[in-house]
Formats: sequence, C-alpha cells, structure tokens
Amino acid sequence: MNVCDCLLGTAMIFCMVVSTLGNSNAFVFFSREKKTLATYLYTAITALDFFTGINFLPIVLTLFSGREPVLFGYQGFCTIWTICMDYFMDISTFLVVLLSVTRTIKIVFPFLSD
Repeated sequence: MNVCDCLLGTAMIFCMVVSTLGNSNAFVFFSREKKTLATYLYTAITALDFFTGINFLPIVLTLFSGREPVLFGYQGFCTIWTICMDYFMDISTFLVVLLSVTRTIKIVFPFLSD
C-alpha cells in the first residue's frame, strides 16, 4: 500500500466522520425548527450532504486495498454510484443557490413575510 493512499484514505475517513456527524446533527436541529422555506432547504441540504459524505466510502475502500477495485469492479455498482454522486452534487448545488436567492430576497425586502 502506498503511503500517499494511506494518508489520503485517512483524511477521507476523517472528513466522512466529521461530515456525517455534523450533517446528522444539523438535520435533527433543522427538522425540529419552525417550518419555513429556509428550514426546509437547510434540512434538504444537510440530508444530501450526509449521503454525499457516506458515498465516499467506496473510494476509501479502494485506497486502503492497494487501488484494487473493491466495489468499483462491478458495473452495476459503478453506474448507481455515478448517478448518486451526480444527483447529490447537482441537487445540493441547486438547493444552495435557491437558499441564497431566498435570503437575498429577505434582505432586500425585510418586512416581507415567509
């Protein structure tokens, strides 16, 4: 096993743990808040980011197995994994843009109700 792969895999595991713990706590927090458009968006973003963090597990397995295609050796898994990654990233980006637009409207029109 390569030292760089070990360091990268360890860093990815650390990021996955921080991401899943942080996003799961944020999801619980926002799901208990008063239901507004912003809290719905925050809840959706944290859920997508949670699954995005977990979706890096196959890469970590590949790095720690000496770059052997552990799960990536299966065509079906590769197809599903690629679709999930593309979906998670695209929808998460769209939701952040939507959240930015709603917050901008709230700043421009402060007395407009939610």
